Amino acid sequence: MATIYYDESSRGYHGNQGRTPYTRGRWVGEKMVNGKRVRMRSRDYDKVVAWVNGTKPERKGLPLKGLPCYSVDVERRELYGKNGQVMKGRQDRNTVQYRICIDNVRHAVTWNRLAYAALHGIDVMKIPKDIVVDYRDGDYVLTYQVDKMRTIHAERTDQRRRVIMDTLNHRQREIDILRRYYETKDTQELVTYATQECFNGMVQHVMKERKCQMQRAVDVVLEATERFLQRVTSEDVPVISISSNISSLCHQALKEQRKKREYNDNIKILEL
Repeated sequence: MATIYYDESSRGYHGNQGRTPYTRGRWVGEKMVNGKRVRMRSRDYDKVVAWVNGTKPERKGLPLKGLPCYSVDVERRELYGKNGQVMKGRQDRNTVQYRICIDNVRHAVTWNRLAYAALHGIDVMKIPKDIVVDYRDGDYVLTYQVDKMRTIHAERTDQRRRVIMDTLNHRQREIDILRRYYETKDTQELVTYATQECFNGMVQHVMKERKCQMQRAVDVVLEATERFLQRVTSEDVPVISISSNISSLCHQALKEQRKKREYNDNIKILEL
């Protein structure tokens, strides 16, 4: 007669030093062997059932050719070891790598390579190193590393060009706004752009570049925007860029605030 039950009082140990016990539940299988009751404990229920029935536990996932101790579950994106345990991978940039042991030598293999080898029934170690396995459109595909580098370089070049075009369009719009102001002396469009469209982006810029809190950045940008509009409209200072001038005035306002704070601190020290 054999039974299986869950024992919440099963004990384990923390590490190898000190052997401090702790409680963790495990499945327990009991059966009679040569007239004696024998127990088997494991956190894997299927493993306990197989032991009680005297059979081998079913291998989970797809087998890996050339690696009989490992199997892959492509849908759940899990790699299983020889005892059926889930192996943990390491995140390396944009890929996940697993340490697998072949002839007592550990190899770092990406998840994409393991999944491709399992799905196509090939030895993962036979995939050449100059071949990259990518996951695109719900499938694992092979590409030469040289071709992938060319594709990445082309994408980065296009991205840089888009950034440059966005910057040029932004600068051109500011030049057009300033040109219309100097031609008509109408400040409505200039004020709207400086206080509304340009404001939020400038606050984020000050917070990031000067490491300011949001409230302080808002106050600084408000002061710089007001000073910029006063310089352009009242003092008639010629400018050719709105964002650059406001950014420069923000930096100047931060320096003045820092000097004022240092001066007040020195006065307090002298008074003490």
